[in-house]
Amino acid sequence: GYGGYGGYGGYGGCGGMAPPAKRVCLGGSVAAVPVDGEHAELVNKVKSFQRTGPDAKQAWWTFCDERGGTKDPARHDAETLQEFIALSGMM
Repeated sequence: GYGGYGGYGGYGGCGGMAPPAKRVCLGGSVAAVPVDGEHAELVNKVKSFQRTGPDAKQAWWTFCDERGGTKDPARHDAETLQEFIALSGMM
């Protein structure tokens, strides 16, 4: 055996110790989020929107809480970010 290696520890579920890669929480599982130009642009839109004021930040937080996900836009997939952008009227 590996002498007490014992698996990945806190890697399961969402939160805890995650590997240093972009991750997204999807209903209790952790999946990698591809990082591409479109995704980065969507992340920047959401981050810029949050900086417009406390109401904008709260809107993002509420959106995330309703979906049980993290508040870091980079950890959401493009589809989720596009949904928030459409709902918030940023288009």
